[in-house]
Amino acid sequence: MAVEVRMPQLGESVHEGTVGRWLKAPMWLQTHGIDAWDCPARLVRAASERSELITTVSRYTKRRLLSWASIAPERVRVLPNTFRPMFAPGPKDRNLLARVGLANRKVILTVSRLSKSDQYKGHTLVIPKEPAETLDRLSDESAAAIGRVLPRICRAVMAATGTTEYNVLENNGPGAHQAVRHVHFHVIPKPNRNEGLGVSWPAGKLAQEAGATMAERIRAELAR
Repeated sequence: MAVEVRMPQLGESVHEGTVGRWLKAPMWLQTHGIDAWDCPARLVRAASERSELITTVSRYTKRRLLSWASIAPERVRVLPNTFRPMFAPGPKDRNLLARVGLANRKVILTVSRLSKSDQYKGHTLVIPKEPAETLDRLSDESAAAIGRVLPRICRAVMAATGTTEYNVLENNGPGAHQAVRHVHFHVIPKPNRNEGLGVSWPAGKLAQEAGATMAERIRAELAR
């Protein structure tokens, strides 16, 4: 007898889990980012914990899920929502690129997500196609392309959300809160003081002489 393995989302796990038990079919639960970061309602949690397999899109999401789910870590696998090089796209349509004004220009991928539990409505990601883990490893060409497109994307986010203030955020390294190991910029609307990005920066004081020494070191590095 053929057995269908379903892949419901986290919010669908109660319904799918009930049907799965009735059919005696295993359930494979796929989780995405913020949807799995915090402990869900009791029934959703119970249904999730009965899944034979849970896949997450990143190691960070796996850690957050295991912080509330009573499930063996080996039953939670990381399945990145990216492609291997073998799945690279085919030749670019030159006519299409010319029609939209992108001929001979680097294409930047933008991703927008609206989650019902996400307070940052209109939060948009700007991601270069070039594989680079942190900003310092990005080529000058890709960096220049991002610089050209960022202001335009910010204007679009402002117009779409009706906000006049926003943050542009880019993290480098896990110690600096980078969860995805690929350069990406966040455009986060700031509709009011209670919504959007909250910044806590324990600023200190730097002696004038130490500041001058550090500035000289940076100038020397730039001159290389």
